[in-house]
Amino acid sequence: MKQNLPSILISLLLAMGAWIFITLSGDFYITSKIPVVYSNLPPNLIVDHSLPREIEVKLKGQGWKFISFHFNSDKKFTIPVSKDSINSGVYLANLLDENSWLSSDFGIIDIQPPYLSIKTEKVEITQRNVVPELALQFEQGFGLADKIKVLPASVRVRGSAKIVSEIRQIKTVKTTLNGLKEKMVFEVNLEGIKGVEIYPQKVTLEN
Repeated sequence: MKQNLPSILISLLLAMGAWIFITLSGDFYITSKIPVVYSNLPPNLIVDHSLPREIEVKLKGQGWKFISFHFNSDKKFTIPVSKDSINSGVYLANLLDENSWLSSDFGIIDIQPPYLSIKTEKVEITQRNVVPELALQFEQGFGLADKIKVLPASVRVRGSAKIVSEIRQIKTVKTTLNGLKEKMVFEVNLEGIKGVEIYPQKVTLEN
């Protein structure tokens, strides 16, 4: 029996491999959300912040291809913005040539939303001060000797003029630090704002 054990294990592995191969060679259906990229925009325009940043696509394809699709972190659905589509609209099913990475591997069963009304706004680029959101707990006998320094003190904000005009400051992500007794220097992320690009996305705090 012991002499036959390796042969049995090999047979089981081969049978399992054959079953997986046959199963994944069949057709599967999945619904996936894919990020949207709006291209061909002139530098002084941006798409309206109400437009979706992702779409939902129902796909048909072999299981093998869905495995690589799942691990593809670069998948994006490109929507070219032309003079004809601005202030009118576009059917997403008509954009499969621009997204051949998707249509060449899968059958496209459905796209939601099927149609987008393309609206644009003027871009505004400005600077906004950074405000740290910190909860600091010092050890006994220690405290904050000076005001927290933020480097850089302001960051670039880019987005629609309407949204940017309403932004007074950029906050850091809420951060709690315990047991402090020495000078601190650390990086912290900035809170994101929908429809707005912030650069840089991190600042350095020190006391």
